[in-house]
Amino acid sequence: MWVRVKQKMTAFPRSTCLVYFYLVLVLTSDLLVPVYTFSQTWTPNDVISMQELVDDNARLVFEGHKQETDFFKILLLDGDFAIIGGRNKAHNISLQTLSEDEDRLLKWEPKKHDIRKCEEKKQSKCQNYIRVMGWIDGKLYVCGTNAFKPTCRKYEYKEENLPAQVAEYVSVHEESGIGMCPYDPERNSTVVFTDNTLYSATSTDSLAREPLIIESKTRITTEMANSNIFSDPNFVSSFDLEEDDFVYFFYRENAVENINCGKATFSRVARICKQDLGSLMMDQTFTSFFKSRLNCSIPGANPFQFDELQGTSDFQLGNYMPTGLPENRTKMIYGVFNTPDNSIHGSAICAFTRSDILNSFHGKFKGQESSSHNWLPVPESKAPVPHPAKSCVNNSKTLSYDTVEFIRNHPLMDGAVNPAGGAPVLTQTNSKGGRFTSIAVDWQHFAADKKYYDILFVGTTDGRVLKSLNKGVDGLVESVVIEDMQVLGVNEPIQELKIYRKGNIEKLIVISRQNVVSIPLHRCHRFKTCGDCVAQQDPYCTWKTGLCVNVPQGLIDIVNGDVSVCPDHGIRAQTESKVATTTTEAPKVTDKPCPVCECNCSQAEPDAAAHTKTFIEDYQPDIPYLEPETERNAPQDNPCEARGSTGGDIYTASTLAIACVVSVVVAVLIGFVIGYRVSMCRNHTRNTEQLMPNYEQHWGSLRKGSNRHSMEANIYNSPKQFKQNNVLVSNNITQKNPNLPNGSIESKTVTPKQAKTYL
Repeated sequence: MWVRVKQKMTAFPRSTCLVYFYLVLVLTSDLLVPVYTFSQTWTPNDVISMQELVDDNARLVFEGHKQETDFFKILLLDGDFAIIGGRNKAHNISLQTLSEDEDRLLKWEPKKHDIRKCEEKKQSKCQNYIRVMGWIDGKLYVCGTNAFKPTCRKYEYKEENLPAQVAEYVSVHEESGIGMCPYDPERNSTVVFTDNTLYSATSTDSLAREPLIIESKTRITTEMANSNIFSDPNFVSSFDLEEDDFVYFFYRENAVENINCGKATFSRVARICKQDLGSLMMDQTFTSFFKSRLNCSIPGANPFQFDELQGTSDFQLGNYMPTGLPENRTKMIYGVFNTPDNSIHGSAICAFTRSDILNSFHGKFKGQESSSHNWLPVPESKAPVPHPAKSCVNNSKTLSYDTVEFIRNHPLMDGAVNPAGGAPVLTQTNSKGGRFTSIAVDWQHFAADKKYYDILFVGTTDGRVLKSLNKGVDGLVESVVIEDMQVLGVNEPIQELKIYRKGNIEKLIVISRQNVVSIPLHRCHRFKTCGDCVAQQDPYCTWKTGLCVNVPQGLIDIVNGDVSVCPDHGIRAQTESKVATTTTEAPKVTDKPCPVCECNCSQAEPDAAAHTKTFIEDYQPDIPYLEPETERNAPQDNPCEARGSTGGDIYTASTLAIACVVSVVVAVLIGFVIGYRVSMCRNHTRNTEQLMPNYEQHWGSLRKGSNRHSMEANIYNSPKQFKQNNVLVSNNITQKNPNLPNGSIESKTVTPKQAKTYL
C-alpha cells in the first residue's frame, strides 16, 4: 500500500513540473531581457565606405614608413600644426593639408652601440620612438625609447631672435629617461606638463613590472612594489585642471579588492597634489596619491560592467544631455570602456563630471584588516583628521607618522565614480563589429533646433569612426549613431582622435600606428533633398534655401529625423546659382529607407501641418510655405506612419514582450491543470487494475509457457503491475552464472512465496 501511495504522489508532479518549469525558462529567456540587451542596439543613419571618402576628396593621408611601423603618437598641438612622434622623428604636420614641413622636422636616431645592445637582448623595436614632448623652463623637453634605453633631451635655439621653429633647436642636454618614457612604444604611458614640471606615468623596467608616477623636478614618485598603489596598470591619459591643485591620471589595473572573487580589471582615476613634497618618513614618495574606481555599467539588479578603460576625451565644459541653456554645462570627461577579452565582447562610452570625481575622494576609504579579510569601508573613527584626500596640505612634510602610514596603506576610496545619467551614452555588444578604442568630442555644438549637443567621434579596432550623440530628453539616454565611416583598413585600429577647427575648416584627425588621416566633421552637401538632410539627424546639417548646409538655422529634427518638417513642394539645390526655387510638384519619393524602420517613406502624415509649423517658427526662408490645409492633402516624406500598406496600430517592443510572457504563463498554467487531471485519471485506473487476479495467478500464467503475444497482452493490460514485477526480477532474482558467456544472465523461477516475502 505504501509503495502505491508513494508512486501516486511522485509519478506526475516531479517530472511534469520540471518539464513545465524548463519550458517557462526556455520560452521566456529571450523575453525577460532588460532594456539594454547584449546586442548592437543601434543602426547608423548612414554608412560611408573608404572609397566614398576618397571619391569625395574628403580623406587626406600622411603615411609613415612602408617597411617599418612608426607607432605614431600626438605630442603637441600648436595652432595649425601637430607634432607627431614616430620612428626616429618628430613630424611637424599641417592639420589643414596633412603635408609635412621638412624645415621643422626633428630627427633623433639612436647610436649604433645602443642598437647593437638592443638586438643582443632579442628586442624587435631597436629604434628611437619619440614619446614625450613639452616645454620646461623655456626649453623643449623630448624623450624617446632610444633602442630600449629611454633617454631625454633638452633643446634650445641656435641663436637669439629666431622664430620658434623645431629645426632651429639643438640638443644642449641629455639625460636618462627611465621613468619619463617607456622602453617599448607599445606600452601604455601618459605624461602631462604643468608649471614647468613633467608628471609621467610609465614603468621603470623593460618588462613593465615596476609602474610608477614620477615628477621631473624633485623626482618624487609613487611607492614601488606595493600592489595597493599599482597592480599591473595600463595608463591611458593624464590632465592638469588649472582650477584645482591636482593632477589626474586615468588608467586600468588588476583589482586587488576583488581578488577573493577572482581576477578582474577595474578602471581608475587617481590624483596627486601638485605641491606634494613627500614626507619626513618617506622623503621621495607622494603623500597625496589616492584613487577611485570608474564605474561604467548598464544599470540593473546585476549591472553589466564595462571594466577596462581604453581612452578618454579631454576635460571640457559639456553636458551629456541636449540643453538649450549654456549655464547647464559642467566640466566633464568621456571615457571609452571595453569588456574583458574572455567575456561577451562589448564597448561603451560613459561620461563623468569633475564634481563627481572630486566627491569620490571625499568619502570613506577602503581597506582590509589583513590579507585574509575582505575589503571593506574603513570606519571614519579610524581615518585621520582632517580627511587626507579632501584637500592638499601646504607642507606635506608636516604630516604625522600615523597619517602617512594610513595614506600608504589606504590609497583606494570606497565610493566609485558613477557615470553621468547613471548609464553609458553609447553601447555596443555585438561581436561582429570592432570594439571601441578612442574618442574625441566636439563640445556643445549649437544646432538649428536651438540646443547644444556634445557630438562624439568614436574610433574602433577595425578602422571605423562612429559619429554619435545623445538625443534623449528628461534625463534619459537615447543614442543615435549618425554616421559609420570606414576611415582606415579593417585591420588598422584607431589609436587617437583629435578635432581641428579654424574658420570654416573643421576636421577630425585620425591617428593609427602607421597613418595620419583627416576627414571632415560633416559632409552635408551630399544630401540633395530636404528629406535626406533632415533624416540624417546630424546637428551640423540643416535644410536652408534649397541646400543642406552647416548653419545654425533651417529645418532640422535631431530627435526623430521626421522628414514631415520639410515643405511639401520640394526644394532642389542649384549647383551653380544656389538659389532656392519653388515648384508645385509633389516631392520626389526617395529610395532611401527611413532611419528607424523599413517602410514606405512616402506615406502622408495626417497632422503633419502642425508639426511642420512648430519647426519653422525660427526659420525664415526666401520662399512661401503652403497653408496647413494644403499641406495635409499633399504627399510628404513621412518617416514611418505605418508598417504596411493597410496601416494599423504599431506596438512597442515592451508591449509585445509583455503580451508574449502573459500568453506563455497562461498556456503553462492551463497545460499544468490538464496534465494533472489526466494523471489523476491514470492513477485511478492503475489502482483499479491492481484489484485484478493476484500475483500467483499472474506469474503462474507467465511460467506455464505463455507465448509472446499473451505476454504482450498482459503487459498491456497491467503496465504498472508488470513494471513492479520486472523490477523485482532484476533486483532479487536474476544473477550472473560464471559458466555462461560474459554478460549473460541466468533466470531462476520465482515462487509466490518469495515475491510475497519481498513485499
